[in-house]
Amino acid sequence: MKLIIPSVFVVDEKTARKNRIQQLAERSRGIDGSVATFTRDRLKGLLFESSDGMETILIVPPKSKNLPENYATILGAEVDARNEELDVSNGIWLRNPLAEVQAAGNPYEHEIQDVLDSWRGAFSYISEDPEKHIEGLRGPQIGALHAIHAHWTVSNDRYANRNRENRDDAVHPRYGTMSETLGCRSFGCVTQSDRG
Repeated sequence: MKLIIPSVFVVDEKTARKNRIQQLAERSRGIDGSVATFTRDRLKGLLFESSDGMETILIVPPKSKNLPENYATILGAEVDARNEELDVSNGIWLRNPLAEVQAAGNPYEHEIQDVLDSWRGAFSYISEDPEKHIEGLRGPQIGALHAIHAHWTVSNDRYANRNRENRDDAVHPRYGTMSETLGCRSFGCVTQSDRG
């Protein structure tokens, strides 16, 4: 029997504006193995064991409570064990060792600051030069980007002023940072790490 499990996310949150933030730990995948019925007190489900014996996954209804402590990996999904393939890729992980970082309440401030620090002084615009076969931005595009950056830097808009200490990359609540909004690589922008 083949079991198709859902992706595992280390981070899976929604912002105040209902935008989803996810960090993928493992993609959805198929595992060959065998399945047996599972019953403990009122909890009923399936117990899947991979062919190589390396993975054991308890599959129970999504709203199950009082999950057994002796199973490290528990998946919430409605399944029909009569099929040769169990596709539970739409299920939810009730317990997964890969996702425990999020459960520990990691505030991510350090990781976010590292990302912001990595952009300081590492951003420039490349002008297109067809004669030298250099792909980049045309003059009007560079001018427009500078105008946007100028607005976000000096604007009285509370969102533009939120990140005054880091003038390299202003933050907007809907569009994110300037480099995110501009889609750096698609516009021919280059970071310090791209230069080598």
